[in-house]
This record gives sequence, C-alpha cells and structure tokens, in this order.
Amino acid sequence: MNVTTVDVATLQKEIFETRRELFNLRLSVGSGQVKDMSQFGKLRRKIAQMNTQIRATQFASAKHGLR
Repeated sequence: MNVTTVDVATLQKEIFETRRELFNLRLSVGSGQVKDMSQFGKLRRKIAQMNTQIRATQFASAKHGLR
C-alpha cells in the first residue's frame, strides 16, 4: 500500500490492523513461534510512516484552510 495516495480514514484503519498484528506477534514470541525478529521493526516503521502521512495531511489541510 502506498501511504501517500490513501485517505486518512483508510490509514487509521490500516494502523489499527497493523497494531493488532504487532500485538499478535508479541504474543507469538512468548510461545516461541517467531523466527524473524525483524518483523517488529518493520511493523513499527509501517505504523510510523502511516502516522506521519496522517499528520502531514492534517497539517496541509489546516494550512490550506487558513487562506
């Protein structure tokens, strides 16, 4: 998914789903099922990128609204 072309509602839904995936991954670590620990960083980075895009969109719309 390209985060630059998606609306805020879709990004928020994707963030929720990714956080759920991160939570399930943490549970899997406890049972020893996780083989690739780099998945944690990848999921956190994905969440951060989506949050950044949401914030940039909000900033742009606020800036545009001031004119």
